[in-house]
Amino acid sequence: SFTKVRSLPLRRIPSLRRDFGRSPTGQRGMMNIVRYEECHLPILFQYWHKIGARVPYFFPESVEQWPVCLFNDELLGEQIFGHLETFLALEGNRVLGFIQYGQPNFAWNTNGEKVYDLPLGVIRHFYFEPDHPAVGAMLLTEATTALQRFSPLYAFYHIFGMSCNAHHGKLHSSLGHVDRCLHEHGFQVEHTNVYYVLDMNRLKLP
Repeated sequence: SFTKVRSLPLRRIPSLRRDFGRSPTGQRGMMNIVRYEECHLPILFQYWHKIGARVPYFFPESVEQWPVCLFNDELLGEQIFGHLETFLALEGNRVLGFIQYGQPNFAWNTNGEKVYDLPLGVIRHFYFEPDHPAVGAMLLTEATTALQRFSPLYAFYHIFGMSCNAHHGKLHSSLGHVDRCLHEHGFQVEHTNVYYVLDMNRLKLP
């Protein structure tokens, strides 16, 4: 997980639109950052599978169950977040990235005790295309500006991952461009996990 340890000047971008020049077809591509609506589910679900292709704890799930985990997830019988904001960066119907953030209903203090109503801000999801760092910067600025009243502010808080991912909430090492963007905006790594994977198809049974 990442925690923000120093304050950077933040400003809300007046227009969440950016012209990325001409596409291969010769048409100009306009990127928009929009709040998630139910009509975005198919393309966001497809994007989720794309970014999770090399992440071992992105487990298969149905398009019906996935939004439940994304918006109304539970941990130990309690809903994790009371409210989550979710924004997508779109170029037409192509997802260039998305971010989701909010305040969890509970957390654990340094003594391991479960506590409620902490002034804790969490960026639960933050992904963007490696060749669009400006998209990542815009999405992250949107979230950090909205969450600037919270302290501490975390990204990829380890226990608040989705239940369909066994609650693994940390950023995978294959997404180094996301890691760089977080560091550039004042975050630093607080915890690191190591995962071991065994390809059972290569095993020879006696």
